[in-house]
Amino acid sequence: MARTEPYVAPTTKMMGFMLSLARERELPEYGATANERVAFLQREVDERRLSKWGAMSVIDRLKRAPVDTSTSGTVQPGVYRRNGTIYVVKLNRAKTALHARRLVEIGGRRLTEADTVVKIEFVYDPGALSGLRAEDQMTLEEAKPFIIRYGKCIFCNTPLRDATSVERGVGPVCFKRYAPPKPVAEPDPERDARLDDLLAQLGRR
Repeated sequence: MARTEPYVAPTTKMMGFMLSLARERELPEYGATANERVAFLQREVDERRLSKWGAMSVIDRLKRAPVDTSTSGTVQPGVYRRNGTIYVVKLNRAKTALHARRLVEIGGRRLTEADTVVKIEFVYDPGALSGLRAEDQMTLEEAKPFIIRYGKCIFCNTPLRDATSVERGVGPVCFKRYAPPKPVAEPDPERDARLDDLLAQLGRR
């Protein structure tokens, strides 16, 4: 009688990495779209058809698969809020892939305006990236209340000490990276005409 090996489910970290790759890479046998691929692999695990060892094989295949250009640009580095939870999405050190960290409030020494002591940390959440959408991204103004509350830059978790950084709620590096672009001035024909006249007068002198 053949010996049956016990089923071993993929670890949480492995599952998150696999689903993240499934969103980014094309592999038609798992689905035509990112959502189809994620749903298929999640179902395979839920129904115990994909074990830890099978997931390792799927990950290897996905890593070799071409990038799905239809999903590129949907989620960019930044701060996201989904179902009341705050996530920070960053590139890895090699700048080859994104990962998400979840904001968690813990005990600490900082006092808020309400005289409550809070502190935060960002916990790696391997499954979060597959659930985030572009519309979940927060603007700098939306993230600012969280920055003021915790006294840290919501983007990189660095304590804010410079007065200007504290006032605007974000450090100088992250401000350049995440601040909205300056609005382009609308054309003003009358202003342009006055400027042309002034330049013409200066040219005659």
